[in-house]
Amino acid sequence: MRIALTGGGGFLGRAVCRAWIERGVSPKDLTVVSRSRHPLLDELGVAHRVASVTDPEALRRAFAEVDLVYHLAGLVSRDPRDAGRMRAIHVDGTRNALQAASAAGVRRVVYASSTGTFGCTRDPSRVPHEDGPDAAEIVSRWAYYRTKLEAERLALAPQPEGDTTVIVLNPSLILGPGDVDGSSTNDVRDFLQGRMPVIARGGVNFVDVRDAAAAFVTAADAGEPGARHLLGAENVTVEELVDRLSRLTGVRVPKFSPPAGLQVLASAALAPMARLLGREPMVDPATAAMAQLHWFASGERARKVLGFVPRTADETLADTVGFLRGIR
Repeated sequence: MRIALTGGGGFLGRAVCRAWIERGVSPKDLTVVSRSRHPLLDELGVAHRVASVTDPEALRRAFAEVDLVYHLAGLVSRDPRDAGRMRAIHVDGTRNALQAASAAGVRRVVYASSTGTFGCTRDPSRVPHEDGPDAAEIVSRWAYYRTKLEAERLALAPQPEGDTTVIVLNPSLILGPGDVDGSSTNDVRDFLQGRMPVIARGGVNFVDVRDAAAAFVTAADAGEPGARHLLGAENVTVEELVDRLSRLTGVRVPKFSPPAGLQVLASAALAPMARLLGREPMVDPATAAMAQLHWFASGERARKVLGFVPRTADETLADTVGFLRGIR
């Protein structure tokens, strides 16, 4: 089997490459399509093709003679100035990838969406289901989720031409070992470094990168088109997450949890002052606002059709902490 991966140099992409190699696929049959090389991919021995998801013709060439495409490319940013780049990568890039795969005769595309497209609520007692409505009313104020939601709609829709089947997987916050770039485990890193001045009033769902990667491999054959597949392990409040991390690490943080609105207002006031002093704010306003919401989700499809059974939350947190402490 010949496999191409956009965004293969990211935290999840590298894990998917490793999972396929562990299944017996030759690294030479794995091609990462990205604008730059990643040294960890060189260590795995996978092939590499320089191309951008914003270049339709380059994608068509990259997908030629490929059996399976993983579209994992994305840009995680809470900076409003990155809105245009996120639209180009998430929306235009997804459209380009789907069209290129169809033109190349690729039989299957597995697309990485996010639980944030549907799993977000202001009410902690309400846990959104993967088959429920999207969360546009809440999350569209942030360019990342706005563009991920638009891209997900493209992937869930019937493809207009060709025989390409698209499978949509929705991983929650991805933790676990191996995040050398800090793209997904920053919150745990901030906890270890004492950069958590207050406890947010919201909640999160998280999943181990190794479990998510295994599900992406299985989805190549077993996923259901036209439907979300939640990849999440457990819904926890931020306070519960901090308590678990404290027990695992011995690190103590102030248990100061002001009202949600006050946390957001304080961040909005302090962030400009920090930047004037040439410092990065401890908590930017977008992060503060997101942290007051409950990014909870539920669903059974991945468990039923992919055999998805995530490891325990404490194992994931312990391995995440062990890795981050090892690279400090």
